[in-house]
Amino acid sequence: MRHLRDFTWWPNAWFDEASRSLSSSEIRKDGVLKLVRCFTNRLTLVVDYNGVFYRAEIYANRSDDFLIRILHILLQHQGEPMEMVENIEIDFDHLT
Repeated sequence: MRHLRDFTWWPNAWFDEASRSLSSSEIRKDGVLKLVRCFTNRLTLVVDYNGVFYRAEIYANRSDDFLIRILHILLQHQGEPMEMVENIEIDFDHLT
């Protein structure tokens, strides 16, 4: 099993409404997962970073089942620090 942050599809840059960016390490340190939304072929994650909301997206070139499984996992962790969220262990290698 691997941590979410170890997958290549996990976001490595986060952007606020003014298109300013933060690295994953900054988000990991002080961010809190606030919202997860599913759209066609992608998930949008919103994190509160010291009162400023940053967004990142997970794009899937895999099955719809892949995004749905990630969505269900992340929905259970809304309100938690990103350090905890990124450390969730999962095994998605078998999904296509």
